[in-house]
Amino acid sequence: MSKKNIRRNVPRGIGHVKATFNNTIITITDPNGETLCWDSAGTVGFKGARKATPFAASRAVEKCVAKARRMGMREIEVHVRGAGAGRESSITAFEANGLSGDNVVIEVTEGLLLERHPAGKERQLGYRDAGIQIAIDDFGTGYSSLSYLHRLPLDAIKIDRSFVQSISSNLESQAIVRAIVGLGQSLGMQVTAEGIETMDDLSY
Repeated sequence: MSKKNIRRNVPRGIGHVKATFNNTIITITDPNGETLCWDSAGTVGFKGARKATPFAASRAVEKCVAKARRMGMREIEVHVRGAGAGRESSITAFEANGLSGDNVVIEVTEGLLLERHPAGKERQLGYRDAGIQIAIDDFGTGYSSLSYLHRLPLDAIKIDRSFVQSISSNLESQAIVRAIVGLGQSLGMQVTAEGIETMDDLSY
């Protein structure tokens, strides 16, 4: 049986949006993280500066969603990374093209959080009002200031994989991960560790 004929019933998946300043890449995976399909503003025919436009992003979502729907997908959880112009249009395009979802997560880096531009905080508050969660990506690799943890409307922390990959053999990594987990839990945030590959990693 060919691989094309194996997956015909994947009712729920995860849509990953990577919005950069020169392209928007859409990847849809199953709940376990296995890639089902992907497209980008470039693969759907846009070139140069047009690849970074909201319209190009929505067309990339449209094409990728069509592939996922042929596999039986009807619901999706959307995770968004990057500050490109295609970010917001990608979020709305999933539902506009037939995939509903009640869980949207914007993943931002510490560097973006520490930008003190008023418009940035207003945008984050707008996400919260719309029911969109905000997660700090690659936590622990950016600036040392932790003030944004109580200044901004944050919901989740994603511990950078560089700490997790050495956790079974590095005492410093173990201490850092435990501290971040405790900090996040005490603030009522969801904490995710990226890069767990073995049972030993999971046990910490």
